[in-house]
Order: sequence, then C-alpha cells, then structure tokens
Amino acid sequence: MNHIKTYRKAKKMSQYELAQAVGVARQTINLIENVKNNQTLLWCSRGIRRISASGAL
Repeated sequence: MNHIKTYRKAKKMSQYELAQAVGVARQTINLIENVKNNQTLLWCSRGIRRISASGAL
C-alpha cells in the first residue's frame, strides 16, 4: 500500500513542496501517490526519508 500521500499530508506539505525536496516534478509525486508509475520505489523512499527526517513519522 502506498502511504506517501498520508505522510505528506501529515507533514502539511504540498505535492510541489515534496517534489522540490526530493528533486522531481510535482507530476511525479502525483503519479507515485496514485501508483501509476513503475519507477516509484526510489522516489517513495526519498520522500519517506525526507518526511521522516523531521520526526513526523
């Protein structure tokens, strides 16, 4: 199950802000959150690490 959206919202981040933080386009975050991208593992783990670095997880 994809929890990126849940974690992003808990951190009160927009898709754009998360995309900027991990160095991808906002559309990539949208694809990841909607599980339409086969190359999501790297981006998901970057996003989770970025969000959890602040202690939100």
